[in-house]
Amino acid sequence: MRWFRSAAAVVAVAAVALLLAPVRPAAAATAPAAPGTIVEPLGTGAASIIRSDFVSNGHRNFEVAALQGNTLVHYWKDNGDTNWAWHRGQVISTAATGPGAIVQSDFMSGGHGNLEVFVQEGDHIQHYWHDSGQPNSRWQRGGNFGSGVTGPPSVITSDFVSNGHRNFEVVVPEGNNLVHYWHDNGNASNPWQRAKVVTTTASGPGSLIQTTFMSGGHGNLELVVREGDHLVHYWHDSGAPDSAWQRATSFGSGITGAPSFIQSSFGSGNFEVVAPAGSELVHFWKDNSNTANPWAVAGEPRITGINSAASLIQTDFGSPGNLELVVLGPRAPVPDGAQVSGNATDYRLIHYWHDSSNPGAAWGQAQDIAYRGRSEKVCQQSGKWDLERLAPTVNGTSGLNYSEWATDLGYPVDDGTTLSLMFGDTHLNHTPISTDEKNSPDDVVLQTRQTTAPTDTNCLQLTPVPEGNTVTPAIVTVNGSRDTNFLQGFFNVPTSGFAAGGSTYAAFWTKHCMTATICNYGTNQVGEGWMTRRNADGTTYERLFRLPPAFVYTASVNSDTIAGLPADQRKGAYVYGVPNYRASYPYLAYVPAGSVADQSSWRYFTGLDAGGSPLWSADPAQASNVFNTGDQRPCIGEFSVSWIAPLQKWLMLYNCDPGVVARFSDTPWGPWSAPSTIFSPGADNGLCHFIHDGSRDCDNTHEPGATNGGGPYAPFILSRYTSGNSTSATIYYLLSTWNPYQVVVMRATLHA
Repeated sequence: MRWFRSAAAVVAVAAVALLLAPVRPAAAATAPAAPGTIVEPLGTGAASIIRSDFVSNGHRNFEVAALQGNTLVHYWKDNGDTNWAWHRGQVISTAATGPGAIVQSDFMSGGHGNLEVFVQEGDHIQHYWHDSGQPNSRWQRGGNFGSGVTGPPSVITSDFVSNGHRNFEVVVPEGNNLVHYWHDNGNASNPWQRAKVVTTTASGPGSLIQTTFMSGGHGNLELVVREGDHLVHYWHDSGAPDSAWQRATSFGSGITGAPSFIQSSFGSGNFEVVAPAGSELVHFWKDNSNTANPWAVAGEPRITGINSAASLIQTDFGSPGNLELVVLGPRAPVPDGAQVSGNATDYRLIHYWHDSSNPGAAWGQAQDIAYRGRSEKVCQQSGKWDLERLAPTVNGTSGLNYSEWATDLGYPVDDGTTLSLMFGDTHLNHTPISTDEKNSPDDVVLQTRQTTAPTDTNCLQLTPVPEGNTVTPAIVTVNGSRDTNFLQGFFNVPTSGFAAGGSTYAAFWTKHCMTATICNYGTNQVGEGWMTRRNADGTTYERLFRLPPAFVYTASVNSDTIAGLPADQRKGAYVYGVPNYRASYPYLAYVPAGSVADQSSWRYFTGLDAGGSPLWSADPAQASNVFNTGDQRPCIGEFSVSWIAPLQKWLMLYNCDPGVVARFSDTPWGPWSAPSTIFSPGADNGLCHFIHDGSRDCDNTHEPGATNGGGPYAPFILSRYTSGNSTSATIYYLLSTWNPYQVVVMRATLHA
């Protein structure tokens, strides 16, 4: 299905509205407040960055562990193009009480070292690891150690090797004690060992490295820690493991946060440290050609406006390699209409870089790393490859008899046991979609019985309808045979459906024809809506009747299957409709569940009486909109409606200019709230992530050879996965993205 709609097309169909009755004013009634959204915090503590062994275009990826409230999240960046955006990986921990530290180990999977993270959870340090050969797998919980921990750890893999694996070395604050722990990785089940206390006067976390200063065949362990308002350098003789840590020298003044310490490739392996001094980040360095050399403040301008400690690395960009870091900057902006969960104070997590060939140059600000949206992608529902995550999809379709597939729509039809998704124009092998609007039916239906909400590692697990290993297009029939006059090609699609009275019904949009040479009756920008009933074979739909002109494109729901719905709203199937695709406000009809096929049983909403009760007519020409104000223009095309039980509200979602708009109502007929945007492709980080931005070089998520920008449409609520309480509800919905030509599952938390 096509995402675009030209202004000319809107004008061409506007005349259809003249065939409908004038809108009857609704009686005075109180509409609920517009839906609001709850978003998760962004940066709430220092982040940790490394370079991994994942390589793109000659450059190693960046991996970051970012603290967002009590959640520690993995972000990564494909450095094949510096303009490409950062991507959010998976949640590492939901019990973090401080920042984490990330490292890549020599435990290999799929040719890559596993990622390992250590994070404070309460009074101890918890270890997590991620199988790098299984990018869709969850982070695994390892062991824990320490007691009385009061701050974040610093971790390295050292050159102490056991059974082919390098040991872990960690330093962590326990009050004013900075304590060294280590783990013999010759056996993953070995217990952690508490080694020496480095200092008893630490004012926060330390930063640990292993250096090129050798003793006993091993590099010395060295660290920098804040003590009071200055930094202190300590070292440990690796040739004498039982010896005490040695205090080298102190440096700096006015230091207010934890340092980050590396040994760079400059000179004789210079030391580099960055540490906060108030709202500024100070860069120190030490010339290691002589260990007696003092620490010095670097000459470049300081980064200002920071709100955390930084994490520093040297990269493979530039010669010698550039220094790069991540640090919390200014307060994070909150999207319109949203509130931050727990009213947390949060900040932008920003990536900076420094041109090492020009020591006096200012640090360059690159991209923000952490991001959020009023709605966020959970998983990619269609296709076999997720272009954002560079990993296979997790939708359960790998066993089907096609190699690739791309599609849109996916209107949900739920009979209480099986959830069927009615997809639009579909191609199964990444061959171009035929633009033949008359022939080649290309709509497919897949199904799931999954009752648990989709996750990033377990999207909806889909199988064909009927059960089997073959995907068959949905065909409209008349008297049991395909209706060859019923257009089911390009841009002629199923619009909605519902289960009622033991049958499944689907509305199809047909005779929508953009090209006169293909359709023998000329162009038709409006098309027709038709009601059908699914046959026993599960793949064909018997044509019933043409829907009225106000119901060319539809959304529908069976109120009889909704538990806890007020009795006066339980009228059978509600069918909402619009006459002009993406150029209308909606109309409403209902029909008893057992009489759907009898068009004379349908009743059409005509307005509200003086008491706010709905008025109905058997004459569709008398139909009135359920609302007709609020949007910049009439814009409803693809849309869905669902009862949100936790909030005791009806919810309507639709795409408009461009984005996903939500409205609340206490009843199916209104009054409906003002609209609020719950997803905008730019503000909510769809573009450059899972929607291709055709206007700039920020992603590689487009379909092969397709460089036009994508956009969101068809927000279809997956009602069975809604959860929440009387103050907020989490919803899941499908969203089509055009480029890539796929369907994703989105999640949003709403409040009334």
